[in-house]
Amino acid sequence: METEIDKYFVTEKKLDDLINQGDTYIVFDTNVLLAAYQWRNATKEQIEKIINKFYNENKLKYSMQVIKEFSKNRVFLIRERINDVANEMDMLTNVTPLEKLIPILNGKEIYMKTQEIQKDYIRYINLYRDQLKIIKDELKKLVSDDSFFNLIYNTAQGNIIKNYTNDELEELKIEGRRRFENKIPPGFKDKNKTNGNEYGDYILWKELMSLKSNVIFVSNDEKADWCLKSDDGEILTTNLELLKEFFEETGGKNFIHIPIIKLAQLLNQNINQDVLADLSESALEDTIIVPAREMGFNTVFLGQNQWYDIRISQSRMRNLKYIAVYQVAPVSAITYYAKIKEIVDSDNVHGYKKIIIEGEPIKLEKPIRLGDNTFLAPQGSRYTFISRLLNAFTLEDLFD
Repeated sequence: METEIDKYFVTEKKLDDLINQGDTYIVFDTNVLLAAYQWRNATKEQIEKIINKFYNENKLKYSMQVIKEFSKNRVFLIRERINDVANEMDMLTNVTPLEKLIPILNGKEIYMKTQEIQKDYIRYINLYRDQLKIIKDELKKLVSDDSFFNLIYNTAQGNIIKNYTNDELEELKIEGRRRFENKIPPGFKDKNKTNGNEYGDYILWKELMSLKSNVIFVSNDEKADWCLKSDDGEILTTNLELLKEFFEETGGKNFIHIPIIKLAQLLNQNINQDVLADLSESALEDTIIVPAREMGFNTVFLGQNQWYDIRISQSRMRNLKYIAVYQVAPVSAITYYAKIKEIVDSDNVHGYKKIIIEGEPIKLEKPIRLGDNTFLAPQGSRYTFISRLLNAFTLEDLFD
């Protein structure tokens, strides 16, 4: 029998206990579903097995909010992969014929040997370019013929938690604004968004509570309004305010928020190491943000397509895919970002790194301003997700 103090003693339940309870549902967040378009095929297949497992056990549910976001953003990720291949093809430059490059050595043995090697090189470059074109065409097919997209569609039939009417959504947005003003989780970290999705997390939360059952929410979102973390970034538990509210609203049911890697490891203790690498990376930030003064920004980042003399741990390096630059006052904003080509040792300082940019830096449609919280102005390197960067309006949208 519940008492009036029970809600103050709610703690996160163990995953292996909760997952075996009959009244527990598994709900995937948008970021997990979209990550399938960034993983290798073996990893995607592992996630498909997990989805099918819970679908067959009648323990799988989808949030309509997640379905909307997944459907909207899937094509953009496919396009990003297509652009990656196109950029690789563009980097395959034409080779200058040897007779034009060094005609003075024509006829010598070393010239003849080099010419044969060049012919082989050109042949393999052309083969590689042709194969990339095939891959590019295959990626284009995914827009209309996508097995993972079809899986989500099929398993979502009859498993949508709740489809709110427009009037109900308007009421939820009003309540969402009140919660944002009082910094009640989840979702207040998204309060500066103006893309129509600023209340997405709160609407999702209402859906989860409406199940009136135990819920395992599988997400790689580590914002403070979902998780409680230590100072060094380790997740300690699901946000305690969420545990308490879920307990109250569902009549004593339990809620836990876990990353996909934790669920995958529980279900398969012999999981492939490459798959584990994909899943672990999806829970780590993929974008480094560095502060810069005007001269360094213009000369090094924009002028030389690189950034150097920064400390990056080995655990961070393998996951970084993007770099963004925060221009200090008077600009006080992030205006450009770029894809990382490689990270190498600094030429200047032992133990420091240099980031080489792939292609040209990309200008953001709208600058990401410092905002009201001036304490968020980066004094050194900071980390975030590219998905947050591309949807942010102030630095508060980027950092927990």
